[in-house]
Amino acid sequence: MKRKSSGGIITEKRFEGAPDLVVEIVSPSSAKIDRVDKFLEYEKAGVTEYWLIDPRPNQQQADFYILDKNGNYDVAAIDVNGRFHSTVLPNFYHDLACLRTDPPTKP
Repeated sequence: MKRKSSGGIITEKRFEGAPDLVVEIVSPSSAKIDRVDKFLEYEKAGVTEYWLIDPRPNQQQADFYILDKNGNYDVAAIDVNGRFHSTVLPNFYHDLACLRTDPPTKP
């Protein structure tokens, strides 16, 4: 059985082609790799959306990129409420405020 996504085909054994969405969580040891190397690899492969979430202290941000018709990433727009609305996940958004929220304290 095969199921088609916009970037590839999902078979019973593997995914063939580029995924629609990649989400990277930056860690101190992977910041350059995620922001430069993987960015270029995903763009070249044709990944439709690339989310780069950086939760590190004093770095807390999220960057969202959408592949344009020429195969290059454009920085995605954030709405007036500080949310990015996915183009590949209908009715799904990422609220940037969650990055600036302290983790809940234990009772």
